[in-house]
Amino acid sequence: MAALVVLAVAALPTTFVVRKAMLLSSFDNDYTLPTVQDFYHLGACDLDSVSQRLDDEGICVYDYGGTLGVQRNPVTIAQFALCLVAHRNTEQARTLLFRNLDYLIGAAERTPRGNLVFPYTFDFPLCEQRAPWYSGMAQGQAASALAWGWRISGEEKYRTAARQAILALLENEYGFLQLLDRGVWLKEYPGYRGTVLDGSLAAIAGVWDVARTVDSADPESAMLHDLLRRCLLGFKSNAHRFDIPQSGHYFDDAGTLPTPGYHRANLAWLNYLSGCDPELAAIRERYQTAKTVTANLRPAAVYYVDQTFLRLGVTDREVRIR
Repeated sequence: MAALVVLAVAALPTTFVVRKAMLLSSFDNDYTLPTVQDFYHLGACDLDSVSQRLDDEGICVYDYGGTLGVQRNPVTIAQFALCLVAHRNTEQARTLLFRNLDYLIGAAERTPRGNLVFPYTFDFPLCEQRAPWYSGMAQGQAASALAWGWRISGEEKYRTAARQAILALLENEYGFLQLLDRGVWLKEYPGYRGTVLDGSLAAIAGVWDVARTVDSADPESAMLHDLLRRCLLGFKSNAHRFDIPQSGHYFDDAGTLPTPGYHRANLAWLNYLSGCDPELAAIRERYQTAKTVTANLRPAAVYYVDQTFLRLGVTDREVRIR
């Protein structure tokens, strides 16, 4: 059983944390991602109720509620495809998998260098994004999903699209890369004043997945592995910015408290990426530290969890995260 984590922040800002619905419910009890031949997927989903997540064209959608309503979100679509990997031997899952992967390719935009980016076609003011906007996390998760499309079908178009999704991270026009003194940081929300932890880790996972699909003799192999090296260096050099003293990690470098799902997600990403860089295991262990900290919570801190707003309108209360 996972240890009980008790987290609190002296001055928690009023904020939202937007849940990546399928991702945060996909981890094993030991906070790991399921893998096949050392490539991650997001575990089995309930195919009987899957129609609730699909629009009339069979594309996975996400209901934000409020004025945003139902939207096609590249990250949600990629995560849906990664959930379907567990059912890849069934006709229903394969049909849905390739329909959603083909949608990602068809809806993508070509970059000046001929790569692919996956636009968000709606404003997202919570994280200061205006349509069209682009996400490093979307690039990485779409790449991981497209690489699975290639492994399952053998169709080269999926491997090519996965590679182009990662190479687009190197194009400055989209703001994916934040240059650091040591290495680089992949931005989930390029226009956001803060840096989100899980989005960067998911993007790095996509870089690693794609780098392993490219033959070492390919001219782009060295470029992909160099990007991977710089991303890992950037994370290791800046992982301390997310530390909560004596008690785990923050959601972002602005000091936002993570929900339980995000806490599990970041531990799972670090477990997966430790297969690429064993030094990440020590950071994962540090983030998993569970101790009690006494502090106050500001009223009206709001988290978006399981499509329901959970309002923590309390003070002098410990937030327990399992």
